[in-house]
Amino acid sequence: MKGASKSSLLFYLVMGVITDLGLNVVFCIFANVKEYVKDFVDALEQFVRCELVSGSEPADYNSDSVQVVDARNALFRNVGKLGTDEEHDIYAIRSLCRIDEDTMDIVPDRGRIESLARNYFHE
Repeated sequence: MKGASKSSLLFYLVMGVITDLGLNVVFCIFANVKEYVKDFVDALEQFVRCELVSGSEPADYNSDSVQVVDARNALFRNVGKLGTDEEHDIYAIRSLCRIDEDTMDIVPDRGRIESLARNYFHE
């Protein structure tokens, strides 16, 4: 760097800062995606649980569906008695559930919901 001009030195310093900031930004985005996935899974699990409890028929016979309106903001809505239509982000509530072996109750299947979250958040 003996014969480098002042402008060349400034260029190298700025490039180092930009590269460092770029790595930090990528890390922050990756961390936020994991946060979004957790928030989405928690919210959909709670929504399904509430729909099972508040349904007019027993959970075993629940034929309602849920639509993912906005995955990033964890917004869902009950769309009535429709089947699963992944093209329109509609999923049968029953397909998001499993039978708890201890209580024999139908409960939200966190594994299935986490699998569903991968469609919306690419890590």
